[in-house]
Amino acid sequence: MKFAFKKASTSLILTVFIQDSSSTTGAGLGSLDQSSSIVGGYVRMGGTGVALAVDENVTTEGTYEAPTTAAQVRIGTPANMRTGTYELHFHNDLFATGADTVTITLGGATNMADLPIEIQLTNFDFNDASPLVTLANETHTGAVIPTVTTLTGHTAQTADHTAGIAAIPTTAMRGTDSAALASVCTEVRLAELDAGSLPNDIAAIDTATMRGTDNAALASVLGALADSAHTGDPSATDTVMQYAKQLVNVLVGSAGVAAFPAEASPGNAVSLAEVLRAVHADVTGLAGAAMRGTDSAALATALTTAQADLDTITGSDGVTLATTQANYAPSTAAALASLVTTVGVAGLGLSAVPKTGYKLASDGIDLVLVDGKTLPAALQIIGAVVAGKISGAGTGTEIFVGLDNSTTRVTVTVDGSGNRSVMVYG
Repeated sequence: MKFAFKKASTSLILTVFIQDSSSTTGAGLGSLDQSSSIVGGYVRMGGTGVALAVDENVTTEGTYEAPTTAAQVRIGTPANMRTGTYELHFHNDLFATGADTVTITLGGATNMADLPIEIQLTNFDFNDASPLVTLANETHTGAVIPTVTTLTGHTAQTADHTAGIAAIPTTAMRGTDSAALASVCTEVRLAELDAGSLPNDIAAIDTATMRGTDNAALASVLGALADSAHTGDPSATDTVMQYAKQLVNVLVGSAGVAAFPAEASPGNAVSLAEVLRAVHADVTGLAGAAMRGTDSAALATALTTAQADLDTITGSDGVTLATTQANYAPSTAAALASLVTTVGVAGLGLSAVPKTGYKLASDGIDLVLVDGKTLPAALQIIGAVVAGKISGAGTGTEIFVGLDNSTTRVTVTVDGSGNRSVMVYG
């Protein structure tokens, strides 16, 4: 809570609101008086803290009654106010000159939220319609401050700002090109600008004769919309427009490339068009019989070698696959046609393909999982529980042995009703 009073003010009554710390709605705390054990303190700026005790009541509401000492505060309850509203009478010593602020904190009563009070002590009264103002060591009162002709420590000015500006020597002022501004910004030129001559000057610029940094006329370099597309290497005589049209033709234009260069391998001083021509020639020249791998060997020869290698592959039983499965890798077009015909017979399909020599690998069914266990492991557990020996029945821990009558497969913890609570798989 903040207040502002003039220094040395007397007979001050502060109306405050004290909250109930036990309320969740911010309600005020009622029934506080001199016996509520409210204590605290105050400190003036630059001073030390002084203890306070709210231990005296207000006799008449709204009438200031000084506390007995500066360490005491009177408390009263204004009529017709909401619960938690109180008037506090502080001693005049708290507001004496010599400090710019005084801070007060009160609390201590049951369910009383701490009450902070900050008071600014000013050199004048904010509510005074004619405050006292001091200028140049002279005191003035009243609503209008008189004209100040001199200020102690300052040199009086003899000319106004207009005269000062007029005294600037414009003839000596220069622009960034070191030209005297007076020679450029003449009265005649200013009159031309006022008359709107600047747009006319810009419109009158001869763009046909404008020149670039190389002193060449821009019009001759940029070219015209009617210029035809360039067809060869850049030169010193063709225009920008001709090169732009050439680029459009190469990318999307119906005219395309006027003269496509011969093919060439990628390298320095080789154009993209030459490389594309080489790629096209290589692709269109591919012949299956002549195709070669990355080692430059003809693919047809390499495939024949691969077929020969396949003919020597044997199964896990040591039998050559070629002797047990004649159709596993047909080496001729006729054999492939025979396989297609056999598989395609109505009603037969893949069932007509010979299967002699095929067998399941020894670890093949390990790839089948039942709740994270392989199929063989799951079958061992099922066999032990269903048909294996059991020991420890009725003891709370039952052990099931596998079908080999020796290996523990499952250890079960059960209660008296046979309910299983823990399963340990061996």
